[in-house]
Amino acid sequence: MNVSDLDSFKAILFDLDSTLTHTNHYPIRASELLLQRILKDPSEILEEYVTKLVQNYQQEIRSIVRGAAYKSPFYMIRDATKLALFSMKLEVEDKIIDEGTTVLKNLHIEMSELANGTLEILTRIRNLGIPMGVITNSFEGNAQIILRKLGVSGFFEVIVDGGVVKAFKPMPQPFQFAMTHLGSKPENTLFVGDEFVADIIGGKSIGLTCIWVNNRGLGLDNILAKYGSHFAPDLVVSSLSEVLRFLP
Repeated sequence: MNVSDLDSFKAILFDLDSTLTHTNHYPIRASELLLQRILKDPSEILEEYVTKLVQNYQQEIRSIVRGAAYKSPFYMIRDATKLALFSMKLEVEDKIIDEGTTVLKNLHIEMSELANGTLEILTRIRNLGIPMGVITNSFEGNAQIILRKLGVSGFFEVIVDGGVVKAFKPMPQPFQFAMTHLGSKPENTLFVGDEFVADIIGGKSIGLTCIWVNNRGLGLDNILAKYGSHFAPDLVVSSLSEVLRFLP
């Protein structure tokens, strides 16, 4: 379907983190608090540690996408943390790692804020009578809490995290579960997300129309050269608020 005609879709699905909400700072703050329990001054290694943590977490998701058994985001983060610390030769008790993971999960809720334009976009879509849903790879149960805390949970008829379907984007199960709940099909469903592999490749793989929120300024040509032009998003915007110009 044509992205310029958003009111023709039967359902619109959104990613949560860095799409509907700003959540970039919570992993850094949680990592800082963890490292402060280990080192007097972690500032010199903070950036390296966060990079390793994110890479390890992404590898955890890739393993499940490739067929490994489902693991909840809490335990994926815990294991990614343990591996990051080990690779930096930092010996830490498991108790501290578990406590640090709990802090990360809680800060995800506490530090989430609505992205610019979110409330107006959701309001306009609701006024069009189009049902909406959220699909996220984040901590089980956090999306419902965050959306309720930010006053927008009532806009969504379905909220899907990994615990609901024991799978993560870009696997088809989260998308299929949401569409079944909303009564839509791939050919009349729009997905909006910021992570290219999880959101765009995941959505395009099963035939959804996709808007890529490229808020990191990544080069699309390089990405398509790696993954294939058939995964090209139907629309690229630099922020969620740009979607407003396609809504009546």
